[in-house]
Amino acid sequence: MNRKELTQVLLLEQHIPVGQIGIVAMCPVCGLPGGGHYPALDAPHEWLLKRNSGLSNSIIFVPINTVLLHTRCHRERGQLKQTTVVCYDYKKALGYDIQKWLLSLGLKLSKSLDLEEI
Repeated sequence: MNRKELTQVLLLEQHIPVGQIGIVAMCPVCGLPGGGHYPALDAPHEWLLKRNSGLSNSIIFVPINTVLLHTRCHRERGQLKQTTVVCYDYKKALGYDIQKWLLSLGLKLSKSLDLEEI
């Protein structure tokens, strides 16, 4: 999946109904919508497995490992541990089995959400 296709999948995944506004994509970090009067959600963020991890792009650039953020949220909070926690909880709420995915890659998460090899 290329980055453009991934972005389209994430935009659909992050849409929720918001009162009279309709259905909008929400930033999982700040909770604000993307687009309209708000900045667009245009910063794909690899929240767990990073590009510098040495893993292939086909493992890193997948919906379970990526969220769309506002550029400002990505720049200011992208590398914070709290962002990892928020993204983990967000993806779990969407139904992703993060532990199973990581086990398939020979990895696991510690209780503090640090990656460990198995």
